[in-house]
Amino acid sequence: MPGLVIVLDEAARVLEVFTADPSLLWRPAAEIIGKSLPETAPPALAELVCAGLRRALESAQVQHLDDWFELDGERRWFSSRLLALDGPGPTRLLWVARDLTPEKQTEEALRRGIARYETLARIAPVGILLMDPEGRLQYVNDRLCQLAGRPQEALVGNHWRAVIHPEDAGWLEPQVQRSLERDLPLRTECRLVQPGGDIRWVVVQTMIERDQAGNSVGYVGTITDITDRRKAEEHREHLEAQLRQSQKMESIGQLAGGIAHDFNNLLQAILGYTDMAMLGLDERDQRRLDLLEVRHAAERATMLTQQLLAFSRRQILRMSDIALNDLIQNLLLMLRPLLGEHIQVDFIAGRSLGTVRADAGQLEQVILNLCVNARDAMPDGGRLTIQTENVRLDGGDLPDHPWARPGPYVLLSVSDTGCGIAPDHLEHIFEPFFTTKEVGQGTGLGLAMVHGIINQHGGIVRADSAAGIGTTLKIYLPVAERRAAADGPRLADSISGGSETILVAEDEPRVRGLVRRLLEGAGYRVLLAADGREAVEMARSHAGEFQLTILDVVMPRMNGREVREAIRRNNPAMKFLFSSGYSAGEGPTDFLIGDEAVLIQKPYDAGALLRTVRAILDQPPPTAAEPAAARETPRAPGA
Repeated sequence: MPGLVIVLDEAARVLEVFTADPSLLWRPAAEIIGKSLPETAPPALAELVCAGLRRALESAQVQHLDDWFELDGERRWFSSRLLALDGPGPTRLLWVARDLTPEKQTEEALRRGIARYETLARIAPVGILLMDPEGRLQYVNDRLCQLAGRPQEALVGNHWRAVIHPEDAGWLEPQVQRSLERDLPLRTECRLVQPGGDIRWVVVQTMIERDQAGNSVGYVGTITDITDRRKAEEHREHLEAQLRQSQKMESIGQLAGGIAHDFNNLLQAILGYTDMAMLGLDERDQRRLDLLEVRHAAERATMLTQQLLAFSRRQILRMSDIALNDLIQNLLLMLRPLLGEHIQVDFIAGRSLGTVRADAGQLEQVILNLCVNARDAMPDGGRLTIQTENVRLDGGDLPDHPWARPGPYVLLSVSDTGCGIAPDHLEHIFEPFFTTKEVGQGTGLGLAMVHGIINQHGGIVRADSAAGIGTTLKIYLPVAERRAAADGPRLADSISGGSETILVAEDEPRVRGLVRRLLEGAGYRVLLAADGREAVEMARSHAGEFQLTILDVVMPRMNGREVREAIRRNNPAMKFLFSSGYSAGEGPTDFLIGDEAVLIQKPYDAGALLRTVRAILDQPPPTAAEPAAARETPRAPGA
């Protein structure tokens, strides 16, 4: 449909103007009508149209004119038809024009776009390809020719299998077929083989190309060279495996000589007494089944001891949901002898710590490496602090860690009070073979290994240090969706608990944690103290809140007897239960002779503890008239 119709006479004077788009006119219609084109139109336009009108008049044929003109500073394209009208009266000429500007602009944009994409494809650092549905190459760019080691004419028209390593082509072809059948993009790693036999590792990414009807017409794809990355990864994995193995053997060698003998004696006792306890029990007796679990655990521990002594078997590492506090607590039992008595080790465990998904063996190796580095930084002694806590990282915290995702993390911090790291060294500490230790005292691979392992777990490693003050290594591990399974004893339904509050003072962390779990599992509220003085301070700050105190006889800073005397000065009616590896009247427990206190001897089981606690709580408060006599564990009803 024409956008502009103008009727003129033989002198090219405008008689009538018809248009729905006034922008097609160089002046308003009222200023054009009655005047000749040369008077009002731009000179180039007037000249071109007038020449066409003369030809139309002389030849009596329609003249076609496609050209552009400047209108109001803008280039406008027109397709014009110029003709002379037959009829009575004066001769009339007709100029019919259609605006081609939008079409020309689209064509130009398309042309520029095609040229741009051709240039991008030509200079792209990745290979680009087009394939037909049968897998024949229709287009390859220069980079793909470089990777394949062949000119373009040797590739176009051939099947993609011609450049793929034969071992990879076998499994890659079914993947390509599945992507076509399921209408899914394909991403995989494989090898290209050049004519000379050189191999390049590449990442292949393809998508199905479809026509307007939705029919598959082939594939578009990219080929990215990852040869250098693969070689670096293989080299790093080899170095890390060597480092982990050498450090493991060195650490285990130091530990094995010191603990294997005593550990085996302990296991012998555990297995022996377990077997004795099972004598006379029916095979279906739950107690026998529980004891069998104990024996199985002891047998597994025996196997671990054998591995410690041999340290030649390489374990298969597996990812699992890990309670980090438990892992550290177990590791500290081996770390303390390794670090030495001149290093004070503090562990600050975060409350309600999130679960992390990690390889326990690698994570232990990371912690071991950081702790040994801290020890070496404190040759004259110092404090090593291990701390865990829940944190949240957002996108602003991760600019240099593209593999990490915003969200909840568990933060593991290992701090020392050693010599610190100089600022110009700090930025290089994660580089392989960089070390600040003297020749022969370090390989420079330890922190590089830590960095690599944590990265593989989707985590982050950061270091803060000040010369002469100390160093803190911070490890951020993503929180897993699931919580790690909690292992521990379950209470029998027949043992009654309560809702009272109990203060427990025990210097052995494992026993302290076990007692807490047993009591809380039975419904009690528990206050914990790690030594005698902390127990007295807690009793003072929680006065009137608890009804029973369980005291280990031998504790640092204040023993159980001293704690009882201090508490009784403020609360004479307080009830006490002592625990010890000695029986009443032996060694540290001799003060119990002639005493009204109750003693429960270690090791005790869950039932014995809970029955004793319940029996003491159900007794009336002690009075001055009560006869003084050392009492072993009282028998609870039904015990």
